[in-house]
Amino acid sequence: MFDIRLSRENAEEEPASQEVNLLVTPGCVVSSDPGFMRGHGTWIDDDEKISATVAGTVERINKLYSVRAQRSR
Repeated sequence: MFDIRLSRENAEEEPASQEVNLLVTPGCVVSSDPGFMRGHGTWIDDDEKISATVAGTVERINKLYSVRAQRSR
């Protein structure tokens, strides 16, 4: 019989910013950093801030912010 376990020291942990699912509503500012690009469910306002266009959770992949809608048809 084999017992396979990962020790807590060896397991890679994600940064805290990626572990938290941020829930936003339309108009909420997702990021004000100009180094990021907008993805689905977002737009850039006049102040160069990325804002949500739908209610949902924020997903960040590399330098891209997207908002995954909670409900869709």
